[in-house]
Amino acid sequence: MITVSPSLFRALVLSSWLASLAAALLDVLWPSLLPPSWLALYESAELPWMPASGEPPVLMLALPGALLLALVAAAVALCRFQPWGRRVSLWGTLLMLPLAAWLGPLMMSGPALALLELSGMLWGAALALAYASPLATRFRRT
Repeated sequence: MITVSPSLFRALVLSSWLASLAAALLDVLWPSLLPPSWLALYESAELPWMPASGEPPVLMLALPGALLLALVAAAVALCRFQPWGRRVSLWGTLLMLPLAAWLGPLMMSGPALALLELSGMLWGAALALAYASPLATRFRRT
């Protein structure tokens, strides 16, 4: 059985979110990481769920946005060892997967993809520790 201190657990959760944020911002802040011809191709692509106006449907933004807010709240709850934090984190993660597939093609640079992969691994490690380590007892109500 792996023994992890509460502060290391919190660092895993926080590092996961920071890596995800860095992945999201990297290509925006440094667009030169992607070849200009790829950016032009991506911007000209017709996405099946995007209306002709070019504005995404409200539902397309509302569902992932609400789920993202729930996951942020769950991450805070994980750091505070709230019992509901584990459930919301697990279910939110599972619900986000089909929504991510619904988004369609994405274009990311290698460094952004590496940060996104790191984020997923850290989040998975935190969830595993929340359920299957001695730390799991801290999530139970007393």
